[in-house]
Amino acid sequence: MLHNGKLHCPLTILAAFLLMATLAMPTLAADEGEEADAADDDEQPDEGADDRDDQDDEDDNVLPDIDVSGESEDDEDDGTIAAGDTVVVTGTRTKRQASDAPVATSVVTQQQVENSGAVDAGDALETVPGVFVDDYETAGRGGPGSGVNLQGLPTDRILVLIDGQRMPWTMRAPDLELIPAELIRRIEVVKGPSSSLYGSDAVGGVINILTREPSADPTAELSLAGGSFNTYKGNAFHAWSAGGAGWVLNFNREQSDGWIDANASRAVVTMGEGVTDTLAVPYDDGHPYETNDLFGKLRLQVNPHLNLHTQARYHWEDNQFSDADDGAVSDNKTQLSGLAEATLELGSFSATLTGGHFRRYFRYREFSTAYVVNPLPPPDLLRSYVDKGNTTIGDESNGELLLSWALADWNMLTAGAHLRYETLDYSAFEHSAMTDDEQGYDAYQTVWSGFVQDEIFLFANVWSLVPGVRVDYHDAWGAVVNPKLSTLVKASASTALRASVGRAFREPTLSQLYRPIFRHSGYFMIGNEDLEPEEVLGWNAEIEQVFGSVVKATAGYFQYELYDMIWQEIIDSDYQNGLALMTYTNLKRARIYGGEGALNITPWRYVGLNLNYTYTKTLDLDEDTALGTVPEHNVGGQLFVDYRPWGLGGFVGATFQTERDYIGMGGLWYTADPRWSTTGRVYKTLGDHVELGLRVFNWLGYSWDREGDGDNDLQPTSYYGELKLSL
Repeated sequence: MLHNGKLHCPLTILAAFLLMATLAMPTLAADEGEEADAADDDEQPDEGADDRDDQDDEDDNVLPDIDVSGESEDDEDDGTIAAGDTVVVTGTRTKRQASDAPVATSVVTQQQVENSGAVDAGDALETVPGVFVDDYETAGRGGPGSGVNLQGLPTDRILVLIDGQRMPWTMRAPDLELIPAELIRRIEVVKGPSSSLYGSDAVGGVINILTREPSADPTAELSLAGGSFNTYKGNAFHAWSAGGAGWVLNFNREQSDGWIDANASRAVVTMGEGVTDTLAVPYDDGHPYETNDLFGKLRLQVNPHLNLHTQARYHWEDNQFSDADDGAVSDNKTQLSGLAEATLELGSFSATLTGGHFRRYFRYREFSTAYVVNPLPPPDLLRSYVDKGNTTIGDESNGELLLSWALADWNMLTAGAHLRYETLDYSAFEHSAMTDDEQGYDAYQTVWSGFVQDEIFLFANVWSLVPGVRVDYHDAWGAVVNPKLSTLVKASASTALRASVGRAFREPTLSQLYRPIFRHSGYFMIGNEDLEPEEVLGWNAEIEQVFGSVVKATAGYFQYELYDMIWQEIIDSDYQNGLALMTYTNLKRARIYGGEGALNITPWRYVGLNLNYTYTKTLDLDEDTALGTVPEHNVGGQLFVDYRPWGLGGFVGATFQTERDYIGMGGLWYTADPRWSTTGRVYKTLGDHVELGLRVFNWLGYSWDREGDGDNDLQPTSYYGELKLSL
């Protein structure tokens, strides 16, 4: 299924930019309308709190409001620390109050992101129970990046969306560092198998990062920050609505000398045995990088029934490394995406047509050294140079039609069809004493899908039942059927029980299928065209209990039975010059299970305390061993203070993960030490337009050894001053 052609022109992205410019031009001369005076909740804090409590009581005793407007959700999140009953859309693809959502969903609001001082989407997710944010190589921002594990399942089994648009895998995980915090309106984390709505990759759940929306009044924000390692960051945001149009523009830039751990690990090869050790080589000071992110969104209300929405995003960055052994690394990333959407609403019926394109470009270059054990006396290491690199271009185009009908006040039917076309263009080279090789390949795949879901509300909203099923068809591995059943029981106004059971799948990536033999750092890797999709049966249950307006507690259990799990395997321990040859294979069985709990306490409207704990157990049932990859215990706590009468607030947070295993250089297993991560932030508002802040990372000064080589792989204690201007 190799393909010699390439997808050279992502026309959807170009069309999105042109549509934004075309629709925005008439609005410049349009009547700006009347500017409504914003109500200041802070002037009457007691009344505001009472109103929220009254509203929460009402929501618990009425039928859920059914909204058929799809995923274009414009409601603003509650600005308080203990956010109210937020509207969510990801779990069922329809708008639901969080308290009425039958699918377990955690929400991170814009206010929580701002108060915590999060820099990107990865930082913002640190507070979510069941989530473990994994820095692949903790070398400062701009490095290889960060992914997320959800309930024991790694990044490649979690579907990440931006405003409902897939972030494709393309040989590297969707990097959460690439999404600036200033752009985030809300993050919804749906837990459990979700292939019945979203198809491949949604094995452990879905993370939907929703960006900010146009505002009724003109909004302009300028955020500046600077601090340790000569790090400087700026973000400019603008949003407004005029007439029937509204738009959002955001630009983010960060540059830094960066930091790096003390040593780089170079492979030590013993002939006939492969990689048997690593050699620590001191890095030069710093890890210079720069990142840039440009985003635009435009909404147009054509008439009371038709809404048009388009957005585009361009992200580019450059990263550099060097070491004392004449080593130098350059790692560049570019992302370009576009989305166009039209929503038609006619009474209880809505139809949304969406088209999108996502391009990921990676360019990696490395000049370094490798060492071979000299078999002749005297024993020493023979040094050789390595000049290597690769370029990856991945394109993914999606089209979808989503239909929703509110058949009755107790029944909502949703159905849709989806088309996804993906291409991969990969080239690589290596020139060294061990090999002299240049190669590349193209591959493509097309996936057709259809899905249907029925939401049923029974006994005056006491019981909600949501069955659904999706069929995905691929011309290589055929059709995959993924059903799911979710339910919500409101035992009382303050007690809710949720449970889901479903089947999910993960298709092999193009690189796992078609990658030719190529040498990496200390091993060779080859694809496997005989790979089958992973099949997963998963279920979870959660109980939620609210104690007045002060305490909210949740506790849950999850379990996943994985069949034909795709995993790395050594197929020849001495393939060439003592280096192993690895490939991808389908394990027969694996199991992941555990429990999680969260406690949210709001003793006062200006103070919030979040505590969470996750226990995860992973098992390779073929080998009767642990899969590793995730910590068994993950504990976190966050304290928010936002005393608005004084314009003074702060945040302090800490997370702890126990040791975990992972596959590193040469296919060898490493055990990472337990890890503490601590962050803090204080801020002071000056009037209505100025905010000053100080953010601290690793304020307890902990170190962390990832590979047992004595290095510190955790960013040292660092400080950043912040200035935000708002109009």
